[in-house]
Amino acid sequence: MLGLDFTEQAKLAWAYAWGGVSRCIAECLSIGSNLITVALVAGDVIELERALTLAPRGQRADWVTRVQVHDSVVSPLYWAVKDGMVDMARVMIRDLLAIRADRDAYYYGRDRLWTVHPDIISVLCSLCPELLEDLLDGLLWHSASVESGRVRVNYYVREVYGDPDDFHDAWDAPFAVLALQGPTTLFVHPLVEKVLDLKWKLFARTYFLVMEFW
Repeated sequence: MLGLDFTEQAKLAWAYAWGGVSRCIAECLSIGSNLITVALVAGDVIELERALTLAPRGQRADWVTRVQVHDSVVSPLYWAVKDGMVDMARVMIRDLLAIRADRDAYYYGRDRLWTVHPDIISVLCSLCPELLEDLLDGLLWHSASVESGRVRVNYYVREVYGDPDDFHDAWDAPFAVLALQGPTTLFVHPLVEKVLDLKWKLFARTYFLVMEFW
């Protein structure tokens, strides 16, 4: 078509353009081979829930936090959060933090969540603060039985509390980020109250008393 105008520069331009097209096609084919990403592209919550039920129990957390798309790795959870798909992100957070069991093991995606997304609190504070309560709810476990009028509760607070060895500046720790950027209504959440109580007893109370009697 271009005849004599098809110069070396034109050849390079066409090669560059078709390279981009081929990469897009490859990415689309890769996305289409994963049920989670298909649901995300369609924005279909019901399809997402169905895809999660098909995931092998031991791989369910991986499906939500890390998928291969062509030559890169993306997080379906962060994809939903950053695109404002709140309902889909909520489904993934709740599924990820649900405790399941079979004859071989217990499955709980908390470790996977914090390993892949250590900045989850900061991201949710910035983009989807309405999902913070779902995250905190998933870090609690309530026993189904009542003993002497009491219910046993496990609080999984390690990552929210923040390891001082990992955060040389205390204001960078997840709980500090939550305090500075999160909705004030969250401070009546049982897990937040537990972390506050721990920090008060382990550190703040002594400091406060020293300052009072100085």
